[in-house]
Amino acid sequence: MIILYRNSQFKIYFSAIHRLLEVDNEDFEFGHVMGDLTYIEPTSSFKGFPASSTIEIPLVHEYWSVQETDNMPVSFIFYVTH
Repeated sequence: MIILYRNSQFKIYFSAIHRLLEVDNEDFEFGHVMGDLTYIEPTSSFKGFPASSTIEIPLVHEYWSVQETDNMPVSFIFYVTH
């Protein structure tokens, strides 16, 4: 298996309309920044993203149903360099 990306020094930030309760993937954990800004980041078990594959990261949120008037949140990735 070819690993495309191994670095674990990144966070994926996104707007969580309702509070995030759990990340159902052992390779990721979450944190709350402020307001609705939340992030997920790799845990120590993260081995990288295999080339030509899809990774699912199920998120469990507090009660929520999508309404026609809801603005869907966007996400962005922040990479830490030292």
